[in-house]
Amino acid sequence: MTQQSSKNQQAVAGTLRWLFILLLIVVIILALFLYLGAARHPQAVGTHSVYLQLPATVTPSSSSTAASPTSATASPASAVPTATVGAITKSAAPTEQATLALPGTNCEVAGWYVQLGAFSKLSQAQSLVQTVHKAGFPVCIGNLASNKLYRVLAGQPQKSRLDASLQVQKLRSAKVSPADGYPQYWSNPSPS
Repeated sequence: MTQQSSKNQQAVAGTLRWLFILLLIVVIILALFLYLGAARHPQAVGTHSVYLQLPATVTPSSSSTAASPTSATASPASAVPTATVGAITKSAAPTEQATLALPGTNCEVAGWYVQLGAFSKLSQAQSLVQTVHKAGFPVCIGNLASNKLYRVLAGQPQKSRLDASLQVQKLRSAKVSPADGYPQYWSNPSPS
């Protein structure tokens, strides 16, 4: 009886071995199909970024350098085709109108400020400006013309975000605003 039981155990072990090998082959084939499917459809894997959204058109900045006699020696590969320049010029006109300062804005110097609030109504922004000014802090109103918001910017304009963070601490300890504020870079949107 022990020989029979030994043969049964060997048969079961052999069967289990073959089942394990078969299962392993199925898993490998399934993984191969999944890999090939993902390679055919890269957008399904998540190749786009939620945080980075580039503008649809590129507008020339006012600080771009104009062609000068020294730039005539530039290689032809760096020249911009005239069709592209025309397209950029046409799309730049509406953008410049959209970035003009809103009425009531009075920030003039670019730099890092502490933004205490952003309001759709100028009167709300002016109310917070009066409160901050009474507490003895310099304050101005800048705008975010893309969505017509009036930003209340406190403190002197700083050269770095770190310096503006130090101003956040001063404003927080003075409790001049219900919100703590955060460092925000601002520059005058009106063309000069």
